[in-house]
Amino acid sequence: MDWCISLKNQFAARIMNGRKTMEIRTRLPKHLMSGDRVFVCVSGTKGKVPFSFKVVGRKECSPEYAWHYF
Repeated sequence: MDWCISLKNQFAARIMNGRKTMEIRTRLPKHLMSGDRVFVCVSGTKGKVPFSFKVVGRKECSPEYAWHYF
């Protein structure tokens, strides 16, 4: 399945240059699975989608756990 998320410019740039390999979200679609494609819309680009990625895995945990360990 295909999904679309919006990211701020700074975070999108970190993903594109390899410095950010994980996205922590407070709400995820229930049916997001490994192998799904996520298209990224960057804030301030008037709806342009400069890149996409495939979901490798999904882990559900509390925000505190995510920020501490990831």
